[in-house]
Amino acid sequence: MLKLILTVVGASIGLLFSPVSVSSQTGTPPSAVEQANALRDRGDIAAAARLLESHVASYPDDGNAARLLAQTRYWLKDIAGATALYDAALSRHPHDTATRLDYAQMLMETRRDSRAITILSRLRNAPAVEARVASMLGTIAYWRGDLSGASRQFQVALRVNPGDANARRQLNEIRSLSAPWLGFTSTGHTDDQPLGAYSVGGEAGWFAAPLTSLSARVDQLQFEPGSDAVMGSALTITQAEGRLSHHAAGLRTDLSLAGGAIRRSAGSPSSDWTGRGALRLHLARHLFAEARAERAPYLHTLASLTTPVMTNLAAATFGLDDPRGWLGETALRLQSFPDDNTVRSAHAWLLAPVIRSQKAQLQIGYAFARQDSDSSRYVLARPVQLVPPGDPAFSIAGVYAPYYTPDDLQSHSALAGITLRPSAASTIRVNGSYAFSASQDVPYFERLGSIPVGGVTIRRATVRQNFSPWTARASIEQRMSERASLGAHAEHSKTAFYSATTAGLRVTYRPIAARSSSEGL
Repeated sequence: MLKLILTVVGASIGLLFSPVSVSSQTGTPPSAVEQANALRDRGDIAAAARLLESHVASYPDDGNAARLLAQTRYWLKDIAGATALYDAALSRHPHDTATRLDYAQMLMETRRDSRAITILSRLRNAPAVEARVASMLGTIAYWRGDLSGASRQFQVALRVNPGDANARRQLNEIRSLSAPWLGFTSTGHTDDQPLGAYSVGGEAGWFAAPLTSLSARVDQLQFEPGSDAVMGSALTITQAEGRLSHHAAGLRTDLSLAGGAIRRSAGSPSSDWTGRGALRLHLARHLFAEARAERAPYLHTLASLTTPVMTNLAAATFGLDDPRGWLGETALRLQSFPDDNTVRSAHAWLLAPVIRSQKAQLQIGYAFARQDSDSSRYVLARPVQLVPPGDPAFSIAGVYAPYYTPDDLQSHSALAGITLRPSAASTIRVNGSYAFSASQDVPYFERLGSIPVGGVTIRRATVRQNFSPWTARASIEQRMSERASLGAHAEHSKTAFYSATTAGLRVTYRPIAARSSSEGL
């Protein structure tokens, strides 16, 4: 009897003082989360979600299971469902740090930056997660283009956790992007006017701050007319320019200002000033609006090389730049000339992603463009001739002088672009456009009247004409080392005005390489 009493008392004491698991407190079977994790590890994400949904419905106070379910729905690309689950979990468990971090990670990866910052704000002073919170805030700032803010956050993360490889990598990228640079370019051009051109240039720049850069550039262009061109001698043009660029992260704006001078060597040497400025506002959901103004030389006809032509350009652009591959733009441009003539143009285009991976991307799209001018600058190629207009030897061939003037030009084009990344150091791009429908009013000269009666006069007339402009471009960017990169490009285009081919090389050198991951702060 005594033995039986001692056994019962011992069992009762053991029940009273035995540890009680968290799962027992919440009433959740202890294997629920473990089973779901095992299913996810095997790759059966959908089964894990079904299991967790059942358990969360029965045990809504189990914050760990709710967090795991929200994460699993995100893995299944159910962003809306995951968002609702995270919101519900934080409503029930507002002090659950793990759920708050997971939720912020999803928001950051889906580029809902403002909501992610709000979720993380309650963890800024939590020592246990300070490094991770700073690293996430730094990544958001980096993706937003706020390099100064990102740099500060990454330095905080690395001070608390020197082993944070992600923060160190991105901090090194910022230091590389904001390092001083030297650039050298060489470009060749030929067209059927006929005209050949060659240019060499150099550029130097440095960052006064991670978001503010100053640069200076000098280019020398050598123009060589063909054997049958009116311009008989070569022309050298030298251009020099200084530029200031600044990104105001808080205002979501980019500002660029540049000014310089141009010097011509042929005929009567002359000089003039150039300038340009642009203000871009980054709107919500990867949209932007930009206003731009520019004063620049016009150098696209033979006549413009012997007769200096400076133009004033005003443009307004609204565009789309989505990291998922959607690109688009619509713009209006007004280009005014010294003789009070204005060329107006408008265009719109959209590219959609068809293939998108880390190694390759294919985009296709559509473009519409329209150009017109107040008055034509199509004139007789030989305005002064030894024979009268009625003589068959009198030439009525025409040219655009001193600049090209489109006349109700409209085009509808198909676009395609391919981007290949065979390695982390190489990027190859090939893109082009082909107008499947394009037309314009083409000017020409005709003789009116007859020699016996009143004589012959020459009149400019137009005829509507269809044509097929197209453009093909290719470029390669190769990082040669931590300090040097090489770029090459080539382009051939056939327009309403002429056909042209351009090719060039660019070398960029940064005297200060980014710090390696082994270096300290």
